[in-house]
Amino acid sequence: MPESIKQRMPKVPDILTSREIQPLLAAMQTDIAALATSLNQLRADHNSSTVPTTAAAVTPNITA
Repeated sequence: MPESIKQRMPKVPDILTSREIQPLLAAMQTDIAALATSLNQLRADHNSSTVPTTAAAVTPNITA
């Protein structure tokens, strides 16, 4: 990503909105990183023809 969440949050005009959005964006960033790790493991397993996969299930951190 070209800019981090911490770099962008001060640019949000409303401090209350910023405080609400920051945890959500951080949780999304964590989930995306976990999904990327899982995908990379699946690719590695596929490329090495390993069955069954050793990739762990990803549990999202984002709540509605």
